[in-house]
Amino acid sequence: MVLYSNGGENDVLAPEWEETKQAFLKAIQELREVAASPEKVAFHHIPFLKKFAKAYQALDRAFSAVQVYSEFDESQLGSIFSIQFKEIENYQGKYHNALEVIKSEKNNDPSERVEIDIEYELESIKAL
Repeated sequence: MVLYSNGGENDVLAPEWEETKQAFLKAIQELREVAASPEKVAFHHIPFLKKFAKAYQALDRAFSAVQVYSEFDESQLGSIFSIQFKEIENYQGKYHNALEVIKSEKNNDPSERVEIDIEYELESIKAL
């Protein structure tokens, strides 16, 4: 969990549950806008793969953050949160494959540049 300092005071504050919940919901929505399901991840278009990787990294950070709250229960996946755990795992597999394709691509088109963190380490679930 990322902690935030309260203006130099001695207290340390974390985001409220509702804020973290909304961030996770937004990350799910943004990932689905890029790839509605793991099966929709196409590996022949590098700019798409970069957008997908960036969206998955955001989902991973948000999922990791939401899991530390006592209000979170895995049963909320598929109900409150419109994604199942198995689906997150499937997206993760596609993410690893996408990174390999991106890393191997030597001639990325600079006009279609999407910055992603190639060295990002997944936080929410253990690597497959």
